[in-house]
Amino acid sequence: MTKFQRTLLISAAAVLVVYTIQSFIGIRFYYKKSWCMCPQVPSPPKNDYFRYIQAKTERPFGAQASNTKNIIRTTSEFLIERVTSDLSVDSRLTTAAATVIDENTTAKPISTAKTVNYCPEVSPLLQGNVVVPRHKNIFEGNLDPLGYEEISANNPNVQFGGYYPGPTNCTARYSVAVVIPYRDREVHLRYLLTYIHLILQRQQIKYRVFVVEQDDKSTFNKGQIMNSGFRYIKGKYGKEFDCYFFNDVDTIGEDDRIMYRCKGGREVVHLSHKIERLHYRFCCGLTIGGVLGLTSSQLEAVNGFPNAYHGWGGEDDDMNNRILEIANFTIYRPPEDYVRFRTLFHEVDGQNPKNPERFKLLKGWKDRAVTDGLNSLRTIITRVAECLTHTHIYIKPISVVSGQTS
Repeated sequence: MTKFQRTLLISAAAVLVVYTIQSFIGIRFYYKKSWCMCPQVPSPPKNDYFRYIQAKTERPFGAQASNTKNIIRTTSEFLIERVTSDLSVDSRLTTAAATVIDENTTAKPISTAKTVNYCPEVSPLLQGNVVVPRHKNIFEGNLDPLGYEEISANNPNVQFGGYYPGPTNCTARYSVAVVIPYRDREVHLRYLLTYIHLILQRQQIKYRVFVVEQDDKSTFNKGQIMNSGFRYIKGKYGKEFDCYFFNDVDTIGEDDRIMYRCKGGREVVHLSHKIERLHYRFCCGLTIGGVLGLTSSQLEAVNGFPNAYHGWGGEDDDMNNRILEIANFTIYRPPEDYVRFRTLFHEVDGQNPKNPERFKLLKGWKDRAVTDGLNSLRTIITRVAECLTHTHIYIKPISVVSGQTS
């Protein structure tokens, strides 16, 4: 090798080393400075969130420092927030308001491969009772719930975005999207995430948790939030999920045997018919509120949830009527004694007051059902963040975005 060749080789090696170091430092710098819209506890500086992620992934960086490609791959897959801006939720006329596609195969195995080792129908991981704090005690003493970092650390198999691909020793038979309508109930959200990840993993299902937040200060509209979440999830993930469970942020199952599974066909699943607030009795005007499970076709058959209810009350009763009378479905409520839900205490929300028009709206529910729902939805997805424990979807009504009145 000539002197010139040696010099050229040394120069190239030096450039490669410098590039590798710059890439490594640059990735870490970007990753620490990136802005994430995932919630903070208790509202620390934004960089604290990423410092935790960096600490959590320190081992891959240290062990594979010589492999620049692997560093870049690891960072791009797990550390960089994915944000979607101004993704319009397209409102298209649906003809499925009173039609249902037979989905008796909803509980089918996810894979059709004959050699796949499916998980058993009854998970061996189920333990029964789950101890959830009493609803008025969560704000007293040392009962503050875990932070998102702690929840993530307790669930190492849950990936970014609140995604659990199923057990490693068998293939999940069911795939579920959990949709949580949300705004300004951060303590409740942490409680729910703490328990729902525990419960769903014990059930050996594949799932992803979506928190759908109304990202403005106008009156809360739960139906609009749930419709927007469903539209986004179906548009992005297609047929990945067999079942959509809409779970109120303050409603937590007290037993891991309460199965998050859709029945399919003409049966909709209502899990939370026995709640603590009503002394575990199905009574007192409760319809389908709390935790409701439907397939995609079932939800489209009733034109989704009503968008007309601004504030507290009415949308669950309207949806109950749609299920029973528009699509002629039946509602399955598990009869076992252990099917119980804890309802977390909360003060009256000034931006979610009782809707004084709810009874008037309910009287005209049937006239509106075909035109008020998925096919009349006018919202946009302003951003989406894949957090440690969930995928956080932010929505706004188009009228609010454009500055018009609702």
